[in-house]
Amino acid sequence: MPNDTKIFLDYTQEQLDQAYDQLVWAPHRDAIQAEIRKDCEAVRKALPPRTERYGKSEVQLLDIFAPKGASKVPALVYLHGGAWLRGSRLDTVRQ
Repeated sequence: MPNDTKIFLDYTQEQLDQAYDQLVWAPHRDAIQAEIRKDCEAVRKALPPRTERYGKSEVQLLDIFAPKGASKVPALVYLHGGAWLRGSRLDTVRQ
């Protein structure tokens, strides 16, 4: 029997879980992410990044992609999605 108890505003737990589960909204997510990973591997091979640590944790790493000898150039900062649940710095570069 489904639990229809409202726990936040007018939402049940099941409705909240679905609202924040990206797979509900993008059923082909895994195939899309596989393509993104392929693109990322190609970019990393062509332009290897410099990886810097910004914290003590093993996941607190930042990749810097810059042409050799670049100095005083504009920067683009990209924070990947993933709802803090999946994905990593290794699969967020797009060509």
